Amino acid sequence: MNSGRANHKLVLLHTGEVLAIGGYKNRSCEIFDPETEQWRWTDSLNTERNSFFTATLLSDGRVLVTGGFVGLSYPYEKSAEIYDPWLERWQFVDSMRYGRKGHTATLLMDGRVLVVGGSSVKRCELFDPNTGQWQLAAELDSSRERHSDILLPDGRVLVMGGRDRERRKWLSSCELYDPENNSWQRVGDMFEGRISHYSLLLPNGRILVAGGSVNITWELYDPENFQPVYLGSYPVVKEIPTMNLLPDGRILSIGGRSWTDTTGIPLVFPTEMCEIYDPDLTGIIHDSPNLSARFQLFQNYPNPFNGETIIRYYVPLSSHVSLKIYDLLGREVDVLVDERHLPGFYQVRVSSFLLPSGTYFYVLRVNDQTTIRKMVVLK
Repeated sequence: MNSGRANHKLVLLHTGEVLAIGGYKNRSCEIFDPETEQWRWTDSLNTERNSFFTATLLSDGRVLVTGGFVGLSYPYEKSAEIYDPWLERWQFVDSMRYGRKGHTATLLMDGRVLVVGGSSVKRCELFDPNTGQWQLAAELDSSRERHSDILLPDGRVLVMGGRDRERRKWLSSCELYDPENNSWQRVGDMFEGRISHYSLLLPNGRILVAGGSVNITWELYDPENFQPVYLGSYPVVKEIPTMNLLPDGRILSIGGRSWTDTTGIPLVFPTEMCEIYDPDLTGIIHDSPNLSARFQLFQNYPNPFNGETIIRYYVPLSSHVSLKIYDLLGREVDVLVDERHLPGFYQVRVSSFLLPSGTYFYVLRVNDQTTIRKMVVLK
């Protein structure tokens, strides 16, 4: 590109070109022409937005940008502007009623744009591109930011997870917006609370939810019954990846931000890692909404660790469960769990205080079944 960018937006225009919009301390924009494989400058944003703003391709080919923030404190941006790809010009339109960052902007089937959440805002807004005006929409049940949004085939909008800034809580809750009635409805929760995750509607009708801040899992969600149907271990902890549906039906997850923790202090860094989700090879797409009948033991996070790590596991049936740590010589080091469990997901925190640096194994036994994973203490 002609300018280095972070926290920017990319929009595929109706012309087949790609518009790169702003970014951290950057108002400039540029266009990529896939035929010439060249970038060229275009008009700059009127307002610096830094990050957590939205860019939505409208039905008529224009691009709507909303919200974001300049600094680390209030107020967040209320302003909105539209890019005309034929005139190559940005123009301010009516401002939102509330300043927002970390919100979503979903293009509805009738051409309007639904803006949801951001910061501590429960009230939602609707933008009409024909009039260039905003109107207030129904309130969310929970304030949320850095959530995900999915336009369902029936025209309703499902928002998933995010952070409740007021309660400082990561949300697993989901809400459904009906544009015909201008109403929100609480639906089934995800398995885990997530922020800065990614949600994608699969060809089979399920929703793939992956990653999020310090989250090592992904899950499948059934939007017909509005309930999660599977939880799996993600290959790497990452947030804000870019996910794309490939022509063969697989999902490619590209980059994002990841963590390392070898000193007891988590460090955030951009990651070059990419992953592919293959619904056929994993064998986790079932007609039944029930969870897999097998118990699961997830990789501890962080790993390696110094200080504390978390081990998560899933028990499908009421069972006697033991979770123990062993050293490389097979000697039992610690008993973390030895009791009967009801069906569900569990987690245990493990301290490295009494563990010398080295490699250990943690062993989960559920009735007569056993599974093992490896963890590393690095001091």
